[in-house]
Amino acid sequence: MRFYSKSILLMSLVLLMNSVQAQKVYTVGVEPQPYYPNFSYVKGQYTGYSRAVLDLFALKKGIVFKYKAYPIKRLFKMLLVEKIDFKYPDSPYWKSDLKKRSGKKVQYSHSVSNYIDGTMVLPANQNKQLGQIKTLGIVRGFTPWSYLDAIHAKKIRVVENSSLKGLIKQVIHKRIDGAYINVAVAEHHLKKNYKNKNKLVFNDSLPHSKADY
Repeated sequence: MRFYSKSILLMSLVLLMNSVQAQKVYTVGVEPQPYYPNFSYVKGQYTGYSRAVLDLFALKKGIVFKYKAYPIKRLFKMLLVEKIDFKYPDSPYWKSDLKKRSGKKVQYSHSVSNYIDGTMVLPANQNKQLGQIKTLGIVRGFTPWSYLDAIHAKKIRVVENSSLKGLIKQVIHKRIDGAYINVAVAEHHLKKNYKNKNKLVFNDSLPHSKADY
């Protein structure tokens, strides 16, 4: 009986190992920045809500996801030349011209999460109207869709920053009028780093968009 039990155990281990080896591995291209609570990529580690959802999906499908970060503009190109299998986050509206020119058909999942992109301003500027905003900050590689008409008409100047942290500092120190950003992410950053999520506030009278990742 003892020999039989060991044989069964050994067989089970071998089958398990073969199962793990047979799992398909896919590369998910992600953005290289802290963007909590949605996601963060710091020192080679991808974390946050998005990681939890994607890992759970992979577990249920019997596959493995590995995560690799690229600058936002390059991330689109890596998808279109098929150096990565998936890109997250994405939207049919993002870089639509680039996708169309590539001749590649990009397919999208159902919504993973929804979001609001809007303008974070100092509390004193919460009621400012569009005509009063002259400089708008964005994270480098982002597109402020809701402001494109005003930008093309040269009524607003766009200022890029390589990080969320730097962008928020620019608004706080009055170097720009507002930052166009994910509202929940901005509030999380302010609460964590300034102990006050109302250090900046969402001006909902300015152009903003509600969409899905």
